[in-house]
Amino acid sequence: MELQQQFRESGCVTSVTLKDGTKVRAPDSSSIAYEEEPRLTLLREWNLFDSMLCSSYISPMLKTWSDNGMKKLKLLLARMGFALVDCQQKFQYMNHEVKQRMKNQFEQILPEYGLNNFYFKSFLRLHGYTSRVSAADMVYGVTALLESFVQSDGSCAMKQFGVA
Repeated sequence: MELQQQFRESGCVTSVTLKDGTKVRAPDSSSIAYEEEPRLTLLREWNLFDSMLCSSYISPMLKTWSDNGMKKLKLLLARMGFALVDCQQKFQYMNHEVKQRMKNQFEQILPEYGLNNFYFKSFLRLHGYTSRVSAADMVYGVTALLESFVQSDGSCAMKQFGVA
């Protein structure tokens, strides 16, 4: 609990004093935030539909690899009131209303599908006001790099670890 309080108090905005003595608030060049994050794969880099489709949390429960599972996913999004067109836009450009309703809708409807504890506490690296990278997304990225090339001598992971 102390760690959570410390991160909230630190914020991601710094006071900067200009030459004329005026104090302004400016984004930290780099900071870490502590917040709840949905169990969705690379949500900030993809779109909501693809993120839910590839999520290791949602995919096994809905069996999204089958036609019936795809129907369940589309029905789930419809029950939450999210248009498929909005869900297939890159998350960064997605309808702002949908983003604001997401957490409430997920917490309300997902338990009916056996998907409890959908949000978990995580860290985000913030750079200015725009760049947000979650720790979970970084893990997915590094894992993909480590597993991307397999050579016959089996040395790919060691070489790729330096790249990651």
